[in-house]
Amino acid sequence: MRQAADRGMSQQELFQAALTELEFAKVLQHIAALCLSELGREQILALRPREDVQWLREEHGTLEEMVRLVRQGVPFPWSPVPDVRRHLQKAMIENALLLPTELVDVRELLQLSRSVRQELIRLQEFPRLKAIGEQLYQNRLLERHINDTVDETGGVRDTASRELARIRSEMRTVAARLRTRLRHILRRFVEDELAMDEFITQREGRFVIPIRVEHKHHVPGIIHGVSQTGATVFLEPAEIFELNNELALLADAERREIERILRVITAEIGSCAHEALRSLELLAYVDSLYARARYALLYGGEKPVIADEEDIVLHNIVHPLLAASRGRPAVVPLSIEFREPVRG
Repeated sequence: MRQAADRGMSQQELFQAALTELEFAKVLQHIAALCLSELGREQILALRPREDVQWLREEHGTLEEMVRLVRQGVPFPWSPVPDVRRHLQKAMIENALLLPTELVDVRELLQLSRSVRQELIRLQEFPRLKAIGEQLYQNRLLERHINDTVDETGGVRDTASRELARIRSEMRTVAARLRTRLRHILRRFVEDELAMDEFITQREGRFVIPIRVEHKHHVPGIIHGVSQTGATVFLEPAEIFELNNELALLADAERREIERILRVITAEIGSCAHEALRSLELLAYVDSLYARARYALLYGGEKPVIADEEDIVLHNIVHPLLAASRGRPAVVPLSIEFREPVRG
């Protein structure tokens, strides 16, 4: 480092050179690997040494509480933090629409925020962690609304609205009538050797039946496709046009109602998006604390004493990367002292 100083390096260059020499980035990568979420990993990898003594004392105090919590084996309702930043930002745009799968992600955030909050606010012996818990956002009404709207796979539920339930009920009734009608038609076509198999399928959202290609002009209707072999055409018989049209109109009504529902709930999410984004940031922070605490326990990390003097006194220290590669007991610890007169 003295050679670097002799070459006229700036303070910033010296600082970066020191971090490189200490393999600081690799240490952060090892800690980040212990996070349960990408957001937590981002926070770890963004860490840099700081000179703000007050901030350091607060941060070390919070981390010390997490170390105690992990050491005591206190159960923690932890799971990966879903990265819904884009979803929440989109929800704040007027007349925006979140997809059903995006609603599932937002619900996951709300559930995690609520469960972590409930656990942290109970920790009377951990005031800093408790204070974080008190800042986490919870909105049971919105959770319930999303639950009523989408299922776990992102499918829109019938319970999303009374109108949607009514439309889908009518769709099931019409579809059942169509299948009954088609089975009678298909049975007749098979007997007349116009069709090869008794199965009903759909093409372009309309019910069709398979007809031998050589008989396609013998049956009034519309052809919606051809099989890969070219031996079969998928035909919509003219006698079911009306029912198919009715089903198509209902499907369009379903699509419009789902879009309306999604816009309403997106606006609801947008109205509390700032609070949810803050919770997302806090959950990522808790994840980063959890990873740092585990790392400290793995390699014997201790909370440093930050004094007002500029002396640096380090007793029995080991480089964590050496401890990781060789095992903590195999690494010989060092003690270093930099007293102010010497450093001057």
